[in-house]
Amino acid sequence: MILIVSSRFLELIGIIMIIFFAIKRYKAKYIYYTTLIVLISISISAIAIFIRDYFVPLSITSTVVSSALLAWLIIYVIKHRESTLDIKPEEGERCPVCTAFIKEDLPELSTLTMDEVMLFFDSVDHLIKFLEDPVFYIKQRKLPIRKLTVESIIVRAKDSGRFREITNVKLVEEEGRIVAYEKVPEDVSPTPYEEITKRYNSNVRIEIDKGGF
Repeated sequence: MILIVSSRFLELIGIIMIIFFAIKRYKAKYIYYTTLIVLISISISAIAIFIRDYFVPLSITSTVVSSALLAWLIIYVIKHRESTLDIKPEEGERCPVCTAFIKEDLPELSTLTMDEVMLFFDSVDHLIKFLEDPVFYIKQRKLPIRKLTVESIIVRAKDSGRFREITNVKLVEEEGRIVAYEKVPEDVSPTPYEEITKRYNSNVRIEIDKGGF
């Protein structure tokens, strides 16, 4: 009985993870991985019912292996949030600051998740400008945001082209605008992220260290 309850609980956890990954816009492959683990667990449980002599070892094996795989998947996603999120703007997506159309290949494509809504910006500089006065842009663009709670800020580094959490890049002011680098060019002094946050609207709540979980 305990094994059956454990299996059902584990499958429930897997289903919750699938829903969570979909809502939080993680890449589809992580949803597929979770779905596969749940289906394998269900299949083994079903087989164990018909092969009663091996019911206990099969159920224990299924529960242990499925638990380990789901735990590994959660840990991996938390530690690699930058690469596991599906940072892909939908067709017709516009920058909330300048209203320019957003394309996936923009060299400074940046994202901000606020109140569970992922916004796309054509540059890091415009993302910072949005945070300086979010209420203005939310009203102007009629964005479905009520709480000024920032869950993640991910930007594309100018030098590497990789998506990184804003706390993992160096911010540099170039010609009056802010640019993100992984490795700052020589003879250039980066601006500490703490200095940048001083520009944010005082009502903005930053929770980006939680990794989305």
